[in-house]
Amino acid sequence: MAQKYIYPEWLTTGLVHGYKTGVTVKEMAELLLYPEGSVRSKLIREGVYESQNTKRKQLRATKAEEHGF
Repeated sequence: MAQKYIYPEWLTTGLVHGYKTGVTVKEMAELLLYPEGSVRSKLIREGVYESQNTKRKQLRATKAEEHGF
């Protein structure tokens, strides 16, 4: 069974704030000694993490709109 990582409210708040200010998931995971996947999942559950694919799709849609498509 996979180990569960505990995220108290203060830690969750710190992760969200850090991510929004540009700290990478990898940096936060290394600092906390948590797996990257666990930190990424927590940020997804909090509604702040966007994958690179999502960001690319949004950029393409914006560019298409600029060109009238």
